[in-house]
Amino acid sequence: MAALLEVRGVTKRFGGFQALSDVSLEVREGERFGLIGPNGSGKTTLINCISGALGTDGGTLVFRGKDITRLPAHQRTRLGICRSFQIPRPFTSMTVLENLCIPLEYAAHGQVPRSAVASEAMEILRLMGLDAKAHTKPADLTQIDMRKLELARAMAAKPRLLISDEAMAGLSHAEVDAMLPILFALNERGITIIMIEHIMRAVMRFSQRIAVLDAGEKIAEGTPEEVVSNKRVEKAYLGE
Repeated sequence: MAALLEVRGVTKRFGGFQALSDVSLEVREGERFGLIGPNGSGKTTLINCISGALGTDGGTLVFRGKDITRLPAHQRTRLGICRSFQIPRPFTSMTVLENLCIPLEYAAHGQVPRSAVASEAMEILRLMGLDAKAHTKPADLTQIDMRKLELARAMAAKPRLLISDEAMAGLSHAEVDAMLPILFALNERGITIIMIEHIMRAVMRFSQRIAVLDAGEKIAEGTPEEVVSNKRVEKAYLGE
C-alpha cells in the first residue's frame, strides 16, 4: 500500500515544554492505524498538528504526496483530512440531520450537489444507525448516539483520512462492541482511519499497525502483537 500520510520528524514545543520530539510515522492508503500512549504522551498534540489545529516547530507533513505543513486546517479538510473530537460539540439548536447538512454543504469541497445534501445526510445516518433519530435534537441522544453523531459529522466532510479521537471514551463494554463494526464499515468503504484510543482491547482489535508515543517520542511501531510484547511499551504503561 502507498503512503497516504507521512509525518517526518515533527517537533512541537509549548514554551519550554517539548510536546513532540522528532516524531516520524507513515500511514498507508486504506489502513487501520492505531495511535496509543499514556496520558500526556503527545497523541492529541500530534493529531492537532496533522489536522492543522496546531502549527509545528519542526518537521514536515505530507498528505497524498503534497506538503501540507503550512496549510491551514480548512484546506487540509478539503484535501480529505477529517477528525472527530473527544468531546462532541454538535449544533445543539439543530436536529441530528441538520448537523450533517452543514458539513456536507460547506466542508465536503463541492462533492455533494445542494439538492442531494439531505439524502446524503440520511445515508450517513443509516450507516451509523442513527436514521431513526434524524429529527431528534442532540440533547435527547444517548452517550453512544452522541459518539455516533460525532463520527457522522466527520464523515460528512468526505474524508480520505479519518482521525477518530477517543470515539469510545466513556462507553460501556457492550457500547464499544457496537461502535467497532461502524469503524470497520467505514474502513471497508475505502477510508483510511487513525484510531486514538485508551481502550486497549478496541485499538488492538481494530488496528493493523500501531504506533506508541511516550513523553512526546515514538517508542514503538508494529503490529498489535509486536507492540503489546515490546518492553518499552510495557515500561511506559506500567513503570519499572
